[in-house]
Amino acid sequence: MASKHRKILLAEDNADHQQVLLRALTRDRDYIQMTVVSNGQQLLAAAQQEAFDCILIDFNLDQCSAPDVIPRLNQLQDRVPKIVLSASDDQRIVVESMRCGVSDFLNKVEAIEPGVLWRRVEKAIDEAEHQQRERRKANRRLRMLRKEAELDALTGLYNRRFTERFLSKDRRGQDRRANACVVMIDLDNFKTINDTLGHDAGDSAIRQAARIIREHTQPNDIAARWGGEEFLVIRYAPSLTDSWIWADELRRKIKDKIVLPAPANGLTASIGVDFIPTSDLCEETISRADRAMYHAKDHGRDRVSTWAMAVTASEAMTIQSYPNQTPRSRLLMLRDRLHDSLGETQLDHTGLHGHRVRQMVERIASPLITDPAIAEDLALAAEFHDIGKLGIPEELLALPRGLTDGERRLINEHGRFGSELLEICGASERAVRAVARHHESFVDAVTTSISTNRSPSLGGIIGVCDAVVTMLSGRPYAQAKTPVEVITELKEHRGEQFDPIIVDAIRLFNHQMPLAA
Repeated sequence: MASKHRKILLAEDNADHQQVLLRALTRDRDYIQMTVVSNGQQLLAAAQQEAFDCILIDFNLDQCSAPDVIPRLNQLQDRVPKIVLSASDDQRIVVESMRCGVSDFLNKVEAIEPGVLWRRVEKAIDEAEHQQRERRKANRRLRMLRKEAELDALTGLYNRRFTERFLSKDRRGQDRRANACVVMIDLDNFKTINDTLGHDAGDSAIRQAARIIREHTQPNDIAARWGGEEFLVIRYAPSLTDSWIWADELRRKIKDKIVLPAPANGLTASIGVDFIPTSDLCEETISRADRAMYHAKDHGRDRVSTWAMAVTASEAMTIQSYPNQTPRSRLLMLRDRLHDSLGETQLDHTGLHGHRVRQMVERIASPLITDPAIAEDLALAAEFHDIGKLGIPEELLALPRGLTDGERRLINEHGRFGSELLEICGASERAVRAVARHHESFVDAVTTSISTNRSPSLGGIIGVCDAVVTMLSGRPYAQAKTPVEVITELKEHRGEQFDPIIVDAIRLFNHQMPLAA
């Protein structure tokens, strides 16, 4: 068996001793590669440039001794065995050398005897390599134990302990990825599964949810079981919109893919999302995502809510307690309180645009709605039909292009969220329902045959008037249309997107008083 190639560094300032020691090491050993230096400075330079298997050092080098240079040498190659050589038998030299942590000490007279020096070098290398192997084994065992301690036994995801340790790190300036999102997932009505189907079914549901989460995440994401039926994901994301879409796709997969024994009808999840700079990741961000998740759970379940939605709803709850306030004054107060955190598009949609839609609704609906109470509810719903956009990201509302399917799903959340804000602020059930359904198409809203005597829905009236005002005003993704173009658009989608009764009412109104932005 061929001997292993070895690289030896020899530091010896006496030229004659160099030659003798070289012969003692390399005779009949062509697998040894020697590097020879004459002083401490050269020794440190060689150790800095190249890795060696063993370093031999003369105790008395030019201008320094071995104990002077070994501490700095250990900083460069601390696990490489070092042997001190000396022509002296003084025990103080031996003791001083060994105190420096060298592997061996050898008298030069003994070293030049046949085979002695190489045997000592070989022994030192073997012991160093054995120690290195043992360290690697210990490190592997430690990593394995640590991994087992930080993994959830049921799901194989990270556990809460790992996540808390991850969040405790200071990331300022350490991560080039600017933003991250924290996603809290809670399986809805999970206690019912355990109570009716047993804990085995509950464990199966948790494992299935964990598998779906794992498949939906990337290698750099942190996916953990936070506790019970709650899961946590930390992932790097470019925007809140992207974060919400990712979470909503996960929600849909959980709803579609988890299989439970009969008579259960599947499982849904409520999800909370918070989007923050990566440098701000900490345990408090978990609380924000958790609060958003509870907003989703408290308002219907099987949905994704953001921290902004939770904060807005909480502010509305505070305003709800104010006495002697109308629903309209509470909604105006809510918008004013959040004013500084809103973008230009959010302010327009929840302010001037809503006012214009209300004006058009009042003009168009006056012949259609004769009950004053209904007309009042309709006017309130029209003015605040977009109030839910307080919880929709400005970045999405201001996009200068058409929307993807995921972006449209998030935009459409503003109807549901807006209806919740109206309800909190004391609006009637009729107004709440109108805001919730104002983006429904006519075909979706009406599934039975249409009678010529039927009344249009309040949501349908708002939806058509909203479309008219939007087309006349323009949006970042589309230029404003002329009144003629608006009427043409309404006629093209009459009976599909738009209620025919309302379209005809707008056409009549335009004939009497031309539409204007």
